[in-house]
Amino acid sequence: MPGRAAHRFPSGAVPYGIPYRSLYSRNIANLMFAGRDASCTHAAMSSTRVMGTGCSMGQAIGTAAALAAKRA
Repeated sequence: MPGRAAHRFPSGAVPYGIPYRSLYSRNIANLMFAGRDASCTHAAMSSTRVMGTGCSMGQAIGTAAALAAKRA
């Protein structure tokens, strides 16, 4: 198609959330994860390693850390 810069191919995939419990360590206090080192299955890892998702996870962990520091 001439004149179009990008094409979108619908995948039929359903969006899903990333649980907060997969972003912190249950063994080590004050340790949080975002991006590729988060705890997930191989199927979920295919979408969590994408740049936008990793950035969103980082923002969520930063917000969680700020709230924890504020309440301490």
